[in-house]
Amino acid sequence: MKVVKAGSPDFDNLWQKLFLDSEFQYPLYQAYNIKYYEALFEERRFEDCSFVVEEQGVPLAGLLMSIGTAPDGTNQLSGFGLPILFLEHRFAPTVQFRGARKFIRSELDNILHNLSSTLMIYQDYLQDSSLSVVGEYLLQKGARATLYFTQIIDLREPEATLYGQVRKSYKSLINWGRKNLHLKVIDGQTVVPDDVDRFRELHLHAAGRETRSRLTWHRQYEMVRGGEAFAVTGELNGELVTAALFPCSSRYCFYGVSASKRELFDKPMSHAVIWCAMLHAKEHGCIFFELPELRYPEQGIPLPTEKELSISTFKHGFGGETHVRLNMKWERKEDFFQQVNPPRE
Repeated sequence: MKVVKAGSPDFDNLWQKLFLDSEFQYPLYQAYNIKYYEALFEERRFEDCSFVVEEQGVPLAGLLMSIGTAPDGTNQLSGFGLPILFLEHRFAPTVQFRGARKFIRSELDNILHNLSSTLMIYQDYLQDSSLSVVGEYLLQKGARATLYFTQIIDLREPEATLYGQVRKSYKSLINWGRKNLHLKVIDGQTVVPDDVDRFRELHLHAAGRETRSRLTWHRQYEMVRGGEAFAVTGELNGELVTAALFPCSSRYCFYGVSASKRELFDKPMSHAVIWCAMLHAKEHGCIFFELPELRYPEQGIPLPTEKELSISTFKHGFGGETHVRLNMKWERKEDFFQQVNPPRE
């Protein structure tokens, strides 16, 4: 059993095997998606410090993570701006799990030992209602955990069952969109640069300003072209009035960025777009469809705004189940870290 680090000849192959074996195959951590987040957080200098624990060519566990250095010299351990991703082989024997987890903890110790001014962010998926080895590691080191709620729809259900789960009042709104909007799915086979340019212009119009760089939009074009995302657009009388981007893997689809004409907010444009995306994802083999981050009235610091609560109510209306995860943040506390990990000889 050994650690294989990013940059090693075998790393990419081992990580891809581990990713494809994982239950979720969470789409935001695929190659083109990561390039998007590197562009989004361009003020940081990212150093890839991902690693995989393998035995006889079989990847047992691994972390996708980076050291992001801010202009002021402070470091952040993250998944290129996202929470660190931890994956574990689903079918390895228990004895291998135990050995791999020791290597995980040891390698994290090695990384943290050489950093100062460090913030580490991680999201624990609580699979099988249990903490992962990384979650346990961080909590023992003094990390703070907060609840994260998200809505996940099981696309293995028949279409009629999925439609039956949709809030009753939404069904007429979906039908309005189907009837009045020209809905179009844009994927790797059909996307052209103009599609993303139109989406960007719609987003700029909705936001009232440029919220991110042109490079990030080009990266999202690459995501679609490379099969790591698709878009659904809606036109009204020949004009683009609504659009949404959905990062996806072979098993998982994620509701990403969206935009609609503000002057048409009295019309139910987004309902049909999301329903169309769900059906497209299902048709192409996805098992999970996620509408991320739900907010509740007395949860979170600061407490959610009325707008955030309204968006959460909107997401609930498409059915599925609410899942709970733990967001963790660990900041270096020198005295505590040195107590747990005394200086090396």
